[in-house]
Amino acid sequence: FFIRCEPLGRNIVSVIDTALVRVLAELPDTAPKLARFLLSPNSARLEECERHLKQHGRHHARALLLRQHGQVDEALEVWKQLGSQKVIDAGHDGVADTVETLRGESSLSLVFKFSSWVLKKRPSEGVRIFTEPKEGVALPVAKVIDFLSDCGDQVYQQFLEHLVMEKNDRNPIFHTRLALFYVDSAHVLQRDQGPNVGTVDAGSETGGLGVFRSKLLQFLRNPDMLYDTTVLLERTAKTKLYLERVLLFRQSGQHEQALNTILNDMNDFDKAEAYCTGALPELFGPPLEDVTSVLMVLVAILVGPPPENGSGSIGVSARMDRAIEVLEKHADLVNPAKALEALPQFTPLNKLSKFIHSSLRSALHDSRQQSVVRQLSKVNNIMTMSELVETKSPVIRITRESNCHMCDKRIGDKAFAFLPDRRKVVHLKCYRDSEKK
Repeated sequence: FFIRCEPLGRNIVSVIDTALVRVLAELPDTAPKLARFLLSPNSARLEECERHLKQHGRHHARALLLRQHGQVDEALEVWKQLGSQKVIDAGHDGVADTVETLRGESSLSLVFKFSSWVLKKRPSEGVRIFTEPKEGVALPVAKVIDFLSDCGDQVYQQFLEHLVMEKNDRNPIFHTRLALFYVDSAHVLQRDQGPNVGTVDAGSETGGLGVFRSKLLQFLRNPDMLYDTTVLLERTAKTKLYLERVLLFRQSGQHEQALNTILNDMNDFDKAEAYCTGALPELFGPPLEDVTSVLMVLVAILVGPPPENGSGSIGVSARMDRAIEVLEKHADLVNPAKALEALPQFTPLNKLSKFIHSSLRSALHDSRQQSVVRQLSKVNNIMTMSELVETKSPVIRITRESNCHMCDKRIGDKAFAFLPDRRKVVHLKCYRDSEKK
C-alpha cells in the first residue's frame, strides 16, 4: 500500500492523493483500500478522480469521493443508479450507503428525494432513515408521516408503531392514524375472506387478518392509547369489525350502542350479559363502575322492539325470556321497581315470580345487614362514650408529698399533667420534654 508523508506542500499532497486514487482504481482487489482512503480526509482532485473512477467502473468509490468533498446530492444520485442497476459495481447496490447518509441529513427535500427508491427496494432498511436518525437530526414528524403514507404500507406501519409504541409520542393524531391503518388493513383482508369471516374469534383468524385484528384489539384495550373514538367509529361503521366497535362504544360511554352491536350483529346474548357484569375482562376490559344501570339498558333493549333491519338470531318471545333471565340472575344488582316498570304490562306474573322472590330476599338481606350495621354502630358508640366517661371520672388528689413520676421531685405548686394510662401525675414540663424525645 502507499503511504503519504506529511508535511508536504498543498499542491504536492493533492498530486499524491490524486495519483493514489488513480492507481488504486486501476489495480485489482483494491476496493477496500480505495474505500478506506476516500472515507478519510484527502486532497484528491475531484473532477479528475471522479472521471477516472467512472471510467474504471468504481462507482461506489466515486460516490464516496463525491460525499467526502461535500457533493452529497451527486453521491446519492450515484448510489441510486447502483440501486436501479443503471450502473454496475460488484458488491454494491447503494442501499446501505444511502441509508447511512440520509440518517444524518436535515434537509427534508433531500431525504424525501433519495429515500423513495430505498423504501421500495428494501423497506425494512429504508425506514431506518426516519426511525434511527443520527444525533441532532430532527425531521418534522407530521410531514414524514404524510410522505411515508405514499411509500407502502410496511414502512408507514413501522414508522407509526415506532413513534407511538417505542418513542411514546403522546399526540392523539398519530395514535388515531395508527389505529386507522389497522382498521383499514383488517377491513380489506376481512372483505376478501368472504362470508365465513365471522366463524372464528376476532383476532384468531389465519394470516394477515388475524395479525391486524389482534394488533387493533390490543391497541383499543390499552388505556395509554390516545385515539379518537369518534373518528374510528365512523371508519368502522360499514365494516364487520363488531368487537372493535363494541370496545369503541364502551370507551366513549355509549353502552346502548355497544349492547345492540353484541346482540344484533354478533348474535351473542352471553357476551352482552358479560359486558354488563364484567365477567369477561380479557374481552371487554375491566368491569364497569355502574353495573346496575348498564344491566337495565340490556333489559330495555331485550324487551324493546326488535331491530328494524331484522338482524339478531332470536325472536321477540325469546328476547323477553332472556330479559327475565337477566333480572333473575342479577336480582341483587337491579332496582325491582325500575325493573318492573321496564317490562311490558302484559308480562305474566308467573314468569316474574322467581325474580320477585329473589328481589325480596335480596332486599330483606340488605335490610338485615343495614340493621346489623346500625346496631354495631350503636354498640361502638356506647363503648366509646363509656371509655370517655371512665377517662374523665378519676379524682386527682395532689398533696405536699405528691411527687412527679418522671423526675421524682415534688409537684408543689407547679403545673402538672395526669397520665390516664398509667394513672400517674407528672410535671407538665417533664411531660412535654418526654414527648419531644
